[in-house]
Amino acid sequence: MSKRAAVFFIASPLHYLAAQSIMRHFENDADGYIFYVKPMLEEIIDKAQWFETAYMPWPRHDPLPGLFGRMRRIRENLHKVVSRVKDYESIHIHAHEYDTEAYNYFINFIPKAISADIHFRIIPDGIANLSLHPLSFSKYAWHCLRKVRQIFLSELNYRCFNGDRLGTQADFIDRIYVLPGFDHPYDSSKVKELPSLINCKVSKTKINREKSALIVGQWLVDFGQLTEKEALEIKLSIYNWLKENGIKQIYFKPHPRDSRYELMMPDYKIIDTKKPIELIMSQQYFDIVISVNSTALFTAKMIYGDSARVLSFGLSKLKFKSLKMRKGLIKQMEKLGMEIL
Repeated sequence: MSKRAAVFFIASPLHYLAAQSIMRHFENDADGYIFYVKPMLEEIIDKAQWFETAYMPWPRHDPLPGLFGRMRRIRENLHKVVSRVKDYESIHIHAHEYDTEAYNYFINFIPKAISADIHFRIIPDGIANLSLHPLSFSKYAWHCLRKVRQIFLSELNYRCFNGDRLGTQADFIDRIYVLPGFDHPYDSSKVKELPSLINCKVSKTKINREKSALIVGQWLVDFGQLTEKEALEIKLSIYNWLKENGIKQIYFKPHPRDSRYELMMPDYKIIDTKKPIELIMSQQYFDIVISVNSTALFTAKMIYGDSARVLSFGLSKLKFKSLKMRKGLIKQMEKLGMEIL
């Protein structure tokens, strides 16, 4: 047993990949604990890599039955974590945000429950980390009302803070992990850049093999962002570009709601799995990742960095809610080195 525990609260596959990277590069002499708030995340966790993993139900979505079920769920989660890490001399707590009730109550509870050197840290949460998200006065006041819960359950002492709602500007945060190559608005003295999220096994698959491409499907026609004609034009543009560039290994990951397979062509290989796209890309390397405006394009940049080409096709045809939204998306894509065709 180590003298230090590294605790990670995760709510997405990206959080898990970041946790793995932090353990490899910054916490390799600590005992690693994963607490996941969504049951579906269990299938992506390699339990052999961790000292312990446990499901920690999200209070709002999975309250305990009966009166004050949500509050009692928070209390149960507090004690679940403390019971596992109470004997360590040092504890590093990691989460992607701290305004949520699922994580915030740990800030005041753990130092009171455990006599240890405790630090709270931020892990990457994708494009949310490209800008600050200031709490409005009304939002701040609403959050502070959560302190009232302490009247009913003494353990629930909410920690109010100003500034960025993720907690990056709060005085209790001593480190902020960011993804490689991504701009951020944070205090540079607190920032640690993670290496690429690709594991060594995936990196080695790049050597001496035929180039491959991943087409990420989207739900755009039925969603009203494209006409059928526009979707067909984009699909053919992607197909022709791949042929012109001699790419023969082409994989297609359909969107869960895309019954039309809008970007699919007959000679693409379908990735028929319920695995999250983050997990697929972390386990298999693709030289090229293509979509229209899918968040998977940003995910690819997060995981692969500059080692893969990330391309957006047909963005000019897409219907946006506002011109500002279109310009903002294009700006972020260009900043991250994506190619817009």
